[in-house]
Amino acid sequence: MDADDLTSNAAVDAIIDRARRCAADKSVQSEAMAALCDQGAFAAAADIAHAALSKFPESPAINLAALRIFNALKNSDAAADAARVLCQHRPEAPGAWERWAVHATAAGKFADARIAFKAALERAPRASILWNGLADAALRCGVLPEAEAALRQSLSLDARQAPAAGQLGRLLMKRGALDEAERWLKHSIDCAPDIAAVYINLAVVRLRRKRPKEALVAAAAGVRLAPTVAATHAILGQVLVEMEHYERAAGSFRTALTCDPAHADAAYGLARTLAKSGDHDAAVVAVDAYLTLRPHDAQAIHMRRAWAREHVTSAPDDYVRMLFDGVADHFDIPLEGTLAYDAPRRAAALLKKSYPARGHFLSLCDVGCGTGLMAQALTEHYAIPERTGVDLSPQMLEQARAKGLYSELLAGEGVAALTGMKRRFDLITALDMLIYVGDAGPFLHAAARRLVRGGALALSLETADNVTDVRLELTARFSHNKAHVTAQAQKEGLRLVHGIDVALRREAGADVQGHIAVFERA
Repeated sequence: MDADDLTSNAAVDAIIDRARRCAADKSVQSEAMAALCDQGAFAAAADIAHAALSKFPESPAINLAALRIFNALKNSDAAADAARVLCQHRPEAPGAWERWAVHATAAGKFADARIAFKAALERAPRASILWNGLADAALRCGVLPEAEAALRQSLSLDARQAPAAGQLGRLLMKRGALDEAERWLKHSIDCAPDIAAVYINLAVVRLRRKRPKEALVAAAAGVRLAPTVAATHAILGQVLVEMEHYERAAGSFRTALTCDPAHADAAYGLARTLAKSGDHDAAVVAVDAYLTLRPHDAQAIHMRRAWAREHVTSAPDDYVRMLFDGVADHFDIPLEGTLAYDAPRRAAALLKKSYPARGHFLSLCDVGCGTGLMAQALTEHYAIPERTGVDLSPQMLEQARAKGLYSELLAGEGVAALTGMKRRFDLITALDMLIYVGDAGPFLHAAARRLVRGGALALSLETADNVTDVRLELTARFSHNKAHVTAQAQKEGLRLVHGIDVALRREAGADVQGHIAVFERA
């Protein structure tokens, strides 16, 4: 240790000794902390700062000195606590609330940050940076409407903020407002054309709006701006899958995994791409790699069983819930559009053949109700006063609730829901439900016990060649032997009234063959 070090240590010791001897003197504490900072003795100053804050919580000078120390030590928690204390004792102190907001954000105390940003905005309502801070804190707390409102207010004060515009576009995308989301994302790019994340979000929006060529342009721009970021290549891969360029898509996913071997979305994207290209053996290998990253992903586990052609007669509830929660906000448009899905309308017409009176049914239980397409189809023929919808997906139920088609909505698995009910219905429907459930036996047993005598059950099946009873297909949906299902229904006292073979939907350019049946409880 040289002479300068000895001198410096002696000076630090002297400062600390004086601070301790004069603990009741506010100015001495403030001077001591400043002197210790000048010496670079931040660790030694921490105890002095804590003691001074507890004794003089109302002092801005003490507070600022303490913040300087805690920031140097990268102690975000202590800095946030110090700023909060000043706000409690001197709420009028200039900048106090903003300091608390900033330090609370840095410490990950986002609930505190929301409080502080709101208080700061009461004092400076035209500070766009504070509105942005509130938006970030609200977003971290999951209060998305508040985050959206804060971003709109910030942009009303300064419209040329590319990050804020991009964040607003992302929020709008998450809640399904795709038109407005695209406008704000494009505005962000106009303000600053070099933010890769904005192009990636724009690609996602365009992909969801079924404009893959435009999505490709945005995704490619994101890759050019951030060629070493895995997420950019993963989104490009998703776009290429949608365009059925499977070889190029697989290449993008592999590049993403080169950038980040732990990028789970890219790993699963590669597995799905290989399956779509017809290489199911390679898809199994790829999904096994993905499952090392996310071993409890019910969707991936179920897809693996399908690609491996395992004999499976039921699907996990978590798989079904995840599947439909993920598509709920844009479910109806492709289903009734490009997929030409009209099974509910066909089922309602089939019911009408046997039960023509508009007031015939008084109570409905729509199992696997989704967004309410079956209930909507039934309203064309029947006035049913009591309508209950059951679905595993909370997000699908939210879409159904918005349509106002049901008297009651229940979240849960269909068989369990029916089994747990005490009441009976004169109509039960299950359109596109058994294709995700598998074995029809438990459902038919539960449905028969919830139907009144003479009550009707309408259901749909996917059918395929050489199915003995039920089979898990490569789509991860189940196909059924309609004769086997009819026999199962008869054992439960359900008599076949009508059955028709139909094309349930269009998929990959071909009709998906199916069967719609109406049974009556004897």
